[in-house]
Amino acid sequence: MAGTPTRADYTGGVMARTIASLLLISLLAPVAFAAELPAKGKLLVATEQVRGEVFARTVILLLHYDKDGAMGIVINRPTDIPPAEVLTSAEAFANYDGELFWGGPVQMDSLWALVRDDESPTGSDVNSIVANVHHVPIDDAIDRLPADPGTVRFYIGYAGWAPGQLDGEMARGDWNVVSATGAMVFAEEPRALWDELAIRAPEYSVRMEPVPGGARGSYLISRVESTGVKWSRAR
Repeated sequence: MAGTPTRADYTGGVMARTIASLLLISLLAPVAFAAELPAKGKLLVATEQVRGEVFARTVILLLHYDKDGAMGIVINRPTDIPPAEVLTSAEAFANYDGELFWGGPVQMDSLWALVRDDESPTGSDVNSIVANVHHVPIDDAIDRLPADPGTVRFYIGYAGWAPGQLDGEMARGDWNVVSATGAMVFAEEPRALWDELAIRAPEYSVRMEPVPGGARGSYLISRVESTGVKWSRAR
């Protein structure tokens, strides 16, 4: 009968739908997965198993991450101390109404600055972290003063990891990874940021383990759910 679908029509339709589904998965899966891996511009949110006064309940903005190591700044530990009270260049901060943040335990004599600006600052030393958050030299940040603390913040010290160290902590389940936004980095209530982000903790985690016998910096990355490992792939 004219117009009656044949077996070939059904077979072709199933194959077409299968190919389309596989193509959709291949396009979407890397995007969703990448959002859960550490990288510049991501936030490390300490899990409940992280103990001690240093990193428990911290949120860290990653400024750098690769096979040679990682570094970032703790963004949810304001000190209640104005920079002018503790820094030698007190006069430069005299008109700054914000407080100094504790950025991490490494090089506590170092000072870091983040600015929030929709336009990327110029200069070879500017490191744009996300669309509107930039790590800039201290002098550049001071030139913006007086400024709203919601657009310029200063941090003393930073957090750093040797090659493979952060990956080991990820494999141990110490951190969840969240994509940063300007609103998160410059949260109006930074002390409440960990509580807000911990609530968003995913129903699954990403486990990173070195590939046995693999090259340095190669890892087996697994999506882990309560029912077990769902899938893995090498990176």
